[in-house]
Amino acid sequence: ADGVVVVVGGLDSLLLDSYSALMTAVNEFSARLGGEPVIAKSLANSLAALASVVSKMKREQLPRDAQECISIITNLVFIRTTFSVPASGSSSSSISISTTSSSSPHQSDSEASDFGGGDSDRCASWRVRQQALSCLASFATISSQLLYPHWSKLIPAVKRSQMSVLSLLCNDPSAKVRAAAADFLSSFVVSAKPYMVAVTKQQQQTSQSMQK
Repeated sequence: ADGVVVVVGGLDSLLLDSYSALMTAVNEFSARLGGEPVIAKSLANSLAALASVVSKMKREQLPRDAQECISIITNLVFIRTTFSVPASGSSSSSISISTTSSSSPHQSDSEASDFGGGDSDRCASWRVRQQALSCLASFATISSQLLYPHWSKLIPAVKRSQMSVLSLLCNDPSAKVRAAAADFLSSFVVSAKPYMVAVTKQQQQTSQSMQK
């Protein structure tokens, strides 16, 4: 039994050390993002490894700076994305996302390698967004409360012109990013269900009390 405790303790320590090392790498690569696709590739690989580590952790194992880490990752979800909002009075009500590339808005990832060719920088940014979403999905699985401070940025209630995971789901050029956005939303909604139910009940009670 003592041996088992030692092994478990060792695994916990390994997870924490891995988490810290990977977040350091994410911070460093994020600060160096620019015109070199190799930096974006390294950042994406670090995010992928971080998502795997977080998925094996429990809420109480996360360091105190988890919120700061989530904030950094949230910003990476929208790397190299811009909105093109229809002009006032336009018959179209959709919001599209465009990148610096002039390629088709829904070009398949199979049409270009992830980190090669003339579109390597664009493809590398897709990979970063995909892995950043995977990281957030891992955090959401542990506890959706970790993402509540970022709710308005990830899933805005009203502002249609605001970048959000929903807009990535509908318009991101990469099919892999759109799939990652769907996975994140699924993980977040399922984990947040108890909270959302409680908020709904509270709103109903408030509404009823105001009507009396």
